[in-house]
Amino acid sequence: MQKQFTEDNLTRLKELFTALSFKGEAIDGKFGANVLNPYELLNSTSISTLRTLLGQTRKAKNEIEELDEWSMSSHQQSKKVRFEVWFEFINLLIGYRLDQDEKAATKADKAKKAAALKARIATEEDKGKTLDDLKAELATLEA
Repeated sequence: MQKQFTEDNLTRLKELFTALSFKGEAIDGKFGANVLNPYELLNSTSISTLRTLLGQTRKAKNEIEELDEWSMSSHQQSKKVRFEVWFEFINLLIGYRLDQDEKAATKADKAKKAAALKARIATEEDKGKTLDDLKAELATLEA
């Protein structure tokens, strides 16, 4: 069963987005080629790019977690926290984007079905019209 994106997830995503944005945080892009802020991640990146970034963040987080707490410097500790926050944000962002894509697909499918039904209804209504009805309709259009 696929996990659903909930209101709680959306609330947490908004909190993280706001916190990261106001701190001026950014993360290295794919292969370290560019730097991406939360706004760019939300609006300009594909889901596959987000998944790549999630993998990079997971790897960096795991590398730091392999260190023991006793020899970890304050800089390493803050990096660990930073990677944990970015990991959570990107993970939630992937869920949000997938949820939005699913909703858009559902909406498009409903619109397509509605248009097909409207066309069928119009066809069925035309079948019930007599020749006199059609002539009267044509006369009103030409007037």
